[in-house]
Order: sequence, then structure tokens, then C-alpha cells
Amino acid sequence: MKIIVIPEKMYGIPLRIFIGSYQEYSIANQRRYGGNEGEQKHYGGESYLVTFTSGANMGKAEGVIWLPKFDPDQIGAIATLSHECTHVALDVAEKVGIMPESAGQEPLTYLQEYYFREALQKLK
Repeated sequence: MKIIVIPEKMYGIPLRIFIGSYQEYSIANQRRYGGNEGEQKHYGGESYLVTFTSGANMGKAEGVIWLPKFDPDQIGAIATLSHECTHVALDVAEKVGIMPESAGQEPLTYLQEYYFREALQKLK
């Protein structure tokens, strides 16, 4: 299991990317967030925003992406990473009150670009 963390300074919501089998991801998810993933529902990847409800990180949010694998030479893998980064950026925008209409497009697209670019650099 490969785990990368992308700190984010504007809104303070980092992104954590898990790359590996669903079983490995489920175990890491349970340890980090206390949640039980249950049966696998997604096969190409998944993403969401989690808010800690206890412990030292209580009240803090973190974006999460799981990918079963990542090959930086495969266009499909790059597209999936971009897709999942967009989901997290939309969740963050909603959490901080940015509406993705015309006035909210720039902050949203910059956030998505940042997450995607940083992830791609760390995964190459």
C-alpha cells in the first residue's frame, strides 16, 4: 500500500491518497478514520471528504482517494486521478462555502488543479 499526503494551505484540508488493494485500503481506513468500508462498491477508485469526530484531529477534514493502482504512463490512470481529485475539490468547496457557479469556479478549479498536480508529481 502506497500512501501519499498532500497538504493544502488555503482551506487547511489535506488530501490523502491510498494506492493498493481494497483490502489494504480498508485496513488503513479503519486505522486512520475508524470507519468500516464494508464490501467493495467501486473498482476504479473512490473519493470522499471525512471529518474527524474524535481524537487530536477532531473537527478537521481530510480528503481521501483510493486507487487500486496507478501507472503514470497510462492515460486512463491519469484521468481517474483527475476525476477523483475533482470529487474531493467539490466536497471541499461545499464544506468551505464555495458554490461552483460562475463566481465560485476559479477557487474550485485552482483547488482541483493543485490536488491533481501535487498528486501527479508525487506519483511519478
